[in-house]
Amino acid sequence: MQNDNEIFEGIKHSPNLNPRSEFVDDTRQLLIKKANRISKVSKIKKLSYYWSVAIATVAMIAWTSLFGGNQYIVKSYHNVMSAFPENNVESITASNKNPSVFIYHTHTTESFKPELENKNIDEAYDENKNITMVGAELTSELKKKNINVLHSTTDFDKIVDYCG
Repeated sequence: MQNDNEIFEGIKHSPNLNPRSEFVDDTRQLLIKKANRISKVSKIKKLSYYWSVAIATVAMIAWTSLFGGNQYIVKSYHNVMSAFPENNVESITASNKNPSVFIYHTHTTESFKPELENKNIDEAYDENKNITMVGAELTSELKKKNINVLHSTTDFDKIVDYCG
């Protein structure tokens, strides 16, 4: 049994082949058919792309002019622009009246193993040493930078358990 390299070497050193003219003609016709098929598929893909763009453009024009889409776009633009603070003194003064940052904790009593005597991760909860300490420190640092912040220490776990 020959390996691939031996077969390739044999082909390289073989005499030139002179295939029958019918074989050459049939092969040419087959290749032309395949090339035409590939060309048709390519044209169909291009046309479908152009038609998709045209349909999307018509739909967008119809939506904005006939179905109130223009008002929706303007309203959305104003909503986005109103989210940016104006350059006034009130927006840079740290206070709880108009906070820019709201810090809350979904698992208020969750703690960290190094802070607790019990090293069992399933019991890493504490009423005093918990994630709210991180929130308090973050609040302090933000206020030092005159950033409006409101920190909630509400224990949502108790509220959910109470409601459930």
